[in-house]
Amino acid sequence: MELSFSCDGKCPISIEVDVQGQKYQSEVLIDTGFTAATGYGLKLSSRASLLPSSIGYDLVRLADDRIIRSAAIPDAKLLRINGNKLSRPITLPTLFFNGPEVIGMLFVQLCELSIDGPSKKGRLVLD
Repeated sequence: MELSFSCDGKCPISIEVDVQGQKYQSEVLIDTGFTAATGYGLKLSSRASLLPSSIGYDLVRLADDRIIRSAAIPDAKLLRINGNKLSRPITLPTLFFNGPEVIGMLFVQLCELSIDGPSKKGRLVLD
């Protein structure tokens, strides 16, 4: 699957996620600074934390070195990107706290991502 998106200083994509049986749709930013070292691949707003039937909590180090306690689940499933259904769901451990909703490197490592800054376009290729 190949997807194109605009990338004008930010790279937003629309996603649909299955959060333990509940569908959630959002526009997220592709964030290469949200590293795989966190153990999480998706960050949704705290309002989405009301969806899971079972939720845990984890301590997470932010980019500014603060450590916060966040609601978390190990098994959100990415179903659609920009309206396109994935051939198979992608499971992403997910954090829930306020701020921009982002998809990070655990996801990006599964695909080919290219960004053409001068033309303000991005391309994502998933198997």
